Amino acid sequence: VADLHKAVLHYAFDNCNVRELKIGEEKEKSTSTIDLILPNNALIKSAEAMIKAFELYNNPNACILFLIVPNERNICDQNALIDAIQKIRPNIRFHSKTFEQLINELFYDEKTFNIHLKPSNDEIAIVYFRAGYIPDHYVNENCWLIREKIEQSRAIKCPTIRSQLAGCKIVQEYLTHDHIIEKYIDDKTLSTNIRSTFASMFTFDDQQTREKNINILRENVHSYVLKPNREGGGNNKYDDDILNTIKNEEKQLINYIAMEKIFPPVCTTCLIKPNGKHVLHVECINEIGIYGTMVTNVDTNEEHINEVTGYLVRTKTTDTNEGGVATGYSVLDCLDVSEHNNELAKIFSKKN
Repeated sequence: VADLHKAVLHYAFDNCNVRELKIGEEKEKSTSTIDLILPNNALIKSAEAMIKAFELYNNPNACILFLIVPNERNICDQNALIDAIQKIRPNIRFHSKTFEQLINELFYDEKTFNIHLKPSNDEIAIVYFRAGYIPDHYVNENCWLIREKIEQSRAIKCPTIRSQLAGCKIVQEYLTHDHIIEKYIDDKTLSTNIRSTFASMFTFDDQQTREKNINILRENVHSYVLKPNREGGGNNKYDDDILNTIKNEEKQLINYIAMEKIFPPVCTTCLIKPNGKHVLHVECINEIGIYGTMVTNVDTNEEHINEVTGYLVRTKTTDTNEGGVATGYSVLDCLDVSEHNNELAKIFSKKN
């Protein structure tokens, strides 16, 4: 997205009667605002991490399996990752399969713990999960058995079941408890800085604090969001929906985590949307996520790769709680800051 924005802006300045804004004209060489768009190397770094994992599997004749949902809509970014890998290692082969397809096509060798695809008998080195993160993806018990075989196999998982569960909201809430972060991070300054980024979170499963937490939620309903222990979006509850849940479905609160609502700075921008339904000069907020890659041996705790690789910015209007790009609520964006005084810029501008 950063490269796309740079290209569009350069084209506009080259072909339209628009004066390019210059910053720091007192300097010998002024810096274009276009050049302040942060580089984003998430794709190439993801490809490099997957190649490293493939090499660690140590079978050049094996393949990589993308486990996808039926009628996959995210095929473009998946193909971009495949292209990036094959530019570096053109001999790596790929397959894309759904859980239901694997019921008949996955073979698990109980002696070697290898998994193969039938009828080609291709050994699978890496399973990249683009499905399996919500219960609806497991349409029957056989799909769960496929996940079990994959987890038991020698194949490298992205993510492993342990990594996937560690990202659940109940784990995030647990990490906010006193002394938990400190168990894993000895550096007091670092643990304090990490803890300073946490939003307040609480659950409703403890009878001793349940009523107190419900009252906090009821009295501050616009300051919190109810989040189920789910992924995939569209499951959160806000404002009046929270009050309705407390009033009519109080027993269901045990399935939710309350999190203090984050109020990011508001900016005025333009949203370019499909079918020409653009929104110009509208108040928006930005959601920034950080990409990272990690290749480790979970048995020995050996780290082969562990680095920040890029970012994702989603920009949406201030009047919506949802944030999905595919659903049309938000658009992809990029960061535009001075690399001379911004810590994020220093990270993403590193030459590797």
